[in-house]
Amino acid sequence: ADQLVPEAIDLITKEFLAAVGSGVLPSHRHIFHFLLAVQTALQSSPDLITTKHWTAFLHAPQHHQRSGPESLPWLPASLWKQCMHLNVHLPAFRNFCSHLARHADWWQSWMASPDPWIALTKQDTPEDEGFNLRQLNFFERLILIRVLRVDCLLSAVEKFTAAILGIPLPAVLHLEDIVKKFSCRHPVVFLLSAGCNPLLSLRNLAKSKFNNCEVETVSLGQGQGSTAEKLVRRMIRTGGWVLLDNCHLAQSWIHTLETLVESLAEDDAVHENFRLWLSTSLDSEMPVSILEHSPKVALERSQNFKENLLEILSEGSGSCISDKLFSSLPDSRAWKPLLLNLCIFHALLQERNKFDGLGWNVSYDFTTADLEVSVQLLMALLKTDPDGGEVTCLVFHRLAGEVYYGGRVTDQWDQRVVKSMLQDFITSSAQPSSLTAAQIAVPVSAGWTLKDCRSFIRKHPSNIGVRVLGFPLHFALDDLERKSTAFIQNIAQLKFTGSEQHEARFSGFSEKILLDELKSINRELPRLLDIGDWTGTSTMEMFLCNETRLYNHLLQLVYFSLDQVRSVLQANSSLTNEIECMVNAILSGEIPQMWKAVSYPTCLKLAAWLNDLHRRVEFIRKWLGDVQPGLSAVLGLAAPATAVLEELKLGTKTRHSAMAIWAGSLFRPRGMDGRVCSLV
Repeated sequence: ADQLVPEAIDLITKEFLAAVGSGVLPSHRHIFHFLLAVQTALQSSPDLITTKHWTAFLHAPQHHQRSGPESLPWLPASLWKQCMHLNVHLPAFRNFCSHLARHADWWQSWMASPDPWIALTKQDTPEDEGFNLRQLNFFERLILIRVLRVDCLLSAVEKFTAAILGIPLPAVLHLEDIVKKFSCRHPVVFLLSAGCNPLLSLRNLAKSKFNNCEVETVSLGQGQGSTAEKLVRRMIRTGGWVLLDNCHLAQSWIHTLETLVESLAEDDAVHENFRLWLSTSLDSEMPVSILEHSPKVALERSQNFKENLLEILSEGSGSCISDKLFSSLPDSRAWKPLLLNLCIFHALLQERNKFDGLGWNVSYDFTTADLEVSVQLLMALLKTDPDGGEVTCLVFHRLAGEVYYGGRVTDQWDQRVVKSMLQDFITSSAQPSSLTAAQIAVPVSAGWTLKDCRSFIRKHPSNIGVRVLGFPLHFALDDLERKSTAFIQNIAQLKFTGSEQHEARFSGFSEKILLDELKSINRELPRLLDIGDWTGTSTMEMFLCNETRLYNHLLQLVYFSLDQVRSVLQANSSLTNEIECMVNAILSGEIPQMWKAVSYPTCLKLAAWLNDLHRRVEFIRKWLGDVQPGLSAVLGLAAPATAVLEELKLGTKTRHSAMAIWAGSLFRPRGMDGRVCSLV
């Protein structure tokens, strides 16, 4: 009996994760898993994730004080300040900064490791009396990766979740599993994101697993409600599948649909082969009664080339490319390699969307329908020319490149990219023609199956799509960092505090953290510049007065807004949207928007901006005291132009050189041509 209880808990957990996970977008699924793991950890061991840990994970605050050990040459200054904050505020990270300095070689190799979570658990980790990596708990490891290796945060979150829950994360329910688990009286709701269409998957599933069951579809909109109702009532009696597409476009008819769904539960004459499928957008107002009695399937196009390609070639019966289709032309030597190359081409087109203007001039939603019609064209051409000669490839290039895929493309340079990529993959030799495309070439032989293709593709690294496109590898790291940042921001917006028994402790500590941040900011802020009524007589003096007033206006706003936050914390005034946004920005280490609105242009984080502001104000203060601004006074400011430094080295001190040096500390620095420029 003692063994059965843990096994039952694991089984229930797997079923719960699979059922709920199918109704969550893949990009949000790791958030659900992570919060469930955090909740489990808080209930089993409250000290595993304290409020200090949670704040450090969400916001990764920087150490504001300018005094302290100097940063390491191989570590960016912003990361060093975050490490100093961990060193000061988390007991487990005491002496962490000295450990970084003493074991620099090991840490540099860890920073370059593909899996930093696993590297932290190896036996070769250096040990010190004051700091031991192997004594960090699971969440402290996650904090360390969040600070130093944010590009690997999502993979570390998966390992953290599996370690806390004690089981590997299960796969979500497939359409076939849903049909078998739920009766004909339960409709299935598809939650659609851009570029997703479940019709092809439903038809493939009905054809392969359910005796070629009839699938009827109605695209809802104005005037289609009565047609859909008649079709559903007929299929209830005769059997078959009905897909009511775009339910969010039929708000006036949605209550009739609600009544129809409720009648299914009470109707004993529903045909056992009947299934009702509903598709709607994520932001639609679907009736609660339908959602409560329906399994949900969230569909979202994968943003990773490797995952997208494996999804196209997946073994599920609802996949785009089935084993039967892959083996449908045994007499054609070119069919299998060209079909696989076409799938690679389709996945690469979607991969380009990740890189914004570097991928496409205009963003396009290429769907599985584009791939399906292109596969049918390729099959028709190879039936007449099994060897896939030059003429066959030219015909395919023209139709697929200019009609099927090219018909979506509006920019002439994007059209050129589509045609060029298509010519790389669809060739008479059935092998990619360019060096970059050849990196994903699959050596398909006549005896290969889709399983063999999937096994070969899984051997490639996750960033293979970036390599095939010919982009620099840091593009993949930038994309991972963006995803990790979005993950953390979503967690912060949820304002998760664990269970009710931890809520008061979390919120109370958040106030303490905020007060500490306000005190640190106050210590770092420079004093107002004393100018009195002086307006200056020369042009340069009047310019200096204007700069001084701009800096004073910024400092006065910062001091006033900080006083407002303290007043809200002391319950002396009400919380406004501006103050709430300001508090969230401070806790996230960002410059509040109300400060940015009156500040000089900058892309710095809050801690670096405070340091920069202090140096700028002190420069203006020295100028006001008639101290000649020399080179040593501005080297710590925004770097002057390289040409100016060269002039100074040569001893050529011209009027333009001095202006360029001073520009680093001016509120609105201007270039030599008079245009406003940002040097930060």
